[in-house]
Amino acid sequence: MHTNLDHDVFIKKGKSIALAEQVADFLKAQGKSEPDQIPFGHSELSHKRKTEGYNAQSTMREIMFNAVTEAKNSKPGTAPRKSNAVLRERIEDITTDAERLVFNRHARETAWSAGADTFIGVCHIHKTQVFSIRSNGSNHRCRICIAGSNKKHRELAKQVTA
Repeated sequence: MHTNLDHDVFIKKGKSIALAEQVADFLKAQGKSEPDQIPFGHSELSHKRKTEGYNAQSTMREIMFNAVTEAKNSKPGTAPRKSNAVLRERIEDITTDAERLVFNRHARETAWSAGADTFIGVCHIHKTQVFSIRSNGSNHRCRICIAGSNKKHRELAKQVTA
């Protein structure tokens, strides 16, 4: 019988033994004899559903939002986008018009200083929307409100000329 000591099986067996020793040392350093077993189907988002009251729709929305953000960040030539999770939490806390105005003003100033011409704010009619910053950076307006206003002006212009 002819055996080849360079055979792949022997190399992998040695690597397997070395890896098992590394895992044992890692667990010993943490004071454990076995690794923690994660239940089947467990994820951080399913945990949030129980602890923070997320429902299936909000969980799916967050999964999709994160997937789209990750896909946009992975495209070459695009600057990484920051997650709006903190922003959404702050928007949900807004209850009065005064809070809405202060929030929008702060968001506009932050976006303007960063060189952006839009920001996400809270419209009194359309709730969370994209706002356009005016050319000098001193004012802002909801894009849906702008579009509606332009439509009304076009209709009025047609009535006047007709």
